[in-house]
Amino acid sequence: MSKTVRKSILTLWKNDQEECDRVYIALYRLQTEGRVAYRRLVGMHGGGGGTSDANHLAYLTAKMEADKLQGHYHDGFPLDTVWPGAVPNAAYPETITSIGTNEAFAYTFCWHGSAPFIVWHRPLMAEFERNLQVYDPKFKDETDTTNQHEGPEALGAPYWGWEGWDGITLPIEVSTPMYTVKTNAWADKGYPQGSAFPNPFHRWFAPVSVEDQMNEVFPDLLNDANCTTRAGAFYDQNQQHEFDWPTDMSDANSNTPSMYENVMNAIANPVFMEFATKGSTQSDDETTAWGEGGGNTSIENPHNLFHNRVGGTPFGGLQGRGNQFFFFDGVTTPERIQKAQEDDLDGVDYMQYYGTMTSNQSIFDPIFWLHHGNIERQLMSWQALHTEGDDGVVMPNDALRATVIYPWTKPAQLYAGNESWNSPCDDTYNATFGDWFDTSVLRYEYDALIQPDVSANVTTASSATAFGFGGLPMLKAIIKGAVEAEPIRIMVEIERKHYRTGDFRLFCNGKLVGSDSVFSAQGTPCGRCRSGKSTRTLHYCVLDGVGSLDDVLSTISGGGFTLKRNRINVPYVAVKARAWHEGVSIFGKKPRKRSRK
Repeated sequence: MSKTVRKSILTLWKNDQEECDRVYIALYRLQTEGRVAYRRLVGMHGGGGGTSDANHLAYLTAKMEADKLQGHYHDGFPLDTVWPGAVPNAAYPETITSIGTNEAFAYTFCWHGSAPFIVWHRPLMAEFERNLQVYDPKFKDETDTTNQHEGPEALGAPYWGWEGWDGITLPIEVSTPMYTVKTNAWADKGYPQGSAFPNPFHRWFAPVSVEDQMNEVFPDLLNDANCTTRAGAFYDQNQQHEFDWPTDMSDANSNTPSMYENVMNAIANPVFMEFATKGSTQSDDETTAWGEGGGNTSIENPHNLFHNRVGGTPFGGLQGRGNQFFFFDGVTTPERIQKAQEDDLDGVDYMQYYGTMTSNQSIFDPIFWLHHGNIERQLMSWQALHTEGDDGVVMPNDALRATVIYPWTKPAQLYAGNESWNSPCDDTYNATFGDWFDTSVLRYEYDALIQPDVSANVTTASSATAFGFGGLPMLKAIIKGAVEAEPIRIMVEIERKHYRTGDFRLFCNGKLVGSDSVFSAQGTPCGRCRSGKSTRTLHYCVLDGVGSLDDVLSTISGGGFTLKRNRINVPYVAVKARAWHEGVSIFGKKPRKRSRK
């Protein structure tokens, strides 16, 4: 049977106005008529989706306890963490301890900086798509809903392919406050051409307190004091962006790729762990069990950059000030930022304060769905490009495939109508990484996948372009064995309190080595970031520009490395370096220390 097709929101807006209306109407109805179900879904990402349903709380609590037992938070979920974080317009923060038996409604199930990251979001998007289909105007008031959730007539979750975005302005599809219906296709459903409603991709309500969740309280209307916010620089030309968005592809010796190059490099990498995640920076046990991530060359790096760029600093702008005076009084200065770097960042007095997308409550900003619809497209592109058994391809190992990705239910259960919020915590329902990694069970496909061009014939490192692996031609050459040089992995260990949202740029004797983007909840660090080791490690992949490995080790001894976060110096504990794969190329026909399963 044909599958549901997920389509580009930009293409729909421009070329298929009837289908564009259908998407916007469905999401608007979900956020209004189905707002309890919608908030329940978003809350299973980073908290904030509780309802009065007793089953929901019981099931979610059981899944939370099981998630803790499998080591998601290593030494336990820190009860002094506050929820929500310093999110604009959100409820006053509460400690997890004070939330008590309702802790599951403030628990972060989402994985970042670790192997389950990209596949964990796949069932989240699938459940969003199913909820969107419930409010599809095509099936409103229809008696025959056979094709509402399956096949080519079903509504697919849209995506925004931001790989070539300039990072300067947000497209009209997500920035205009109101959506005007473009056609008369849905006039008989109550949405005639020319009618208007709030753009459902522009903003939604910020998180409310757990108590209000339990009582299913919502603000009366969307306004600047109760909604999600984005970087003020998108709306006020007098403001500057706090986070970078690299777009320059002209510098052949640059160690900071454009977002396009970063995505293409990641998808072209045949080693799943290096494609999928920056690395298991919180636990040595995870690295041993699942493998080593790709550091700043992984798809998680541009994922983080997008979150940070969109969230940014929210003060001012058309979307409102974004008040949360408990953390800051609305003024960001270099002195305060420096103090936030220097002081104990586990306290709340000096927390930096960003927009919704730059927090664990990022999912409350509906641009999240377009972003992660694209991340899923990137994952499916990788899976379409790389086949198990091909030279150099390293798939997820058995240990990773067996990991349960709470709170999600298995694909067959979801497609039978059993959503995760109302599914018991047991082996019949609990989904594993492997359950959702298998694309054959998915009922959707994309209108277009990403196909990196790795056809160029490159034989020397000096002819490489871009960064890290030297760009796609160099990556292909390394895979073929035509180049003997292997990238250097430079690892910078920093104290946990400094592992904050931002762009970490590493300099070698004043020259930029690379940039690693960190997406970590503001207000207080997310529970995962506050558990495990007392330090975090940033991984930089460098092919040239720093000399040989011996040169790098000599520079380390001489103190020649400098680390900056958002252009401010950050002290580091140690810098280490080695060949990217410990001197043994993973791209060879017989990769060592990695499972081919």
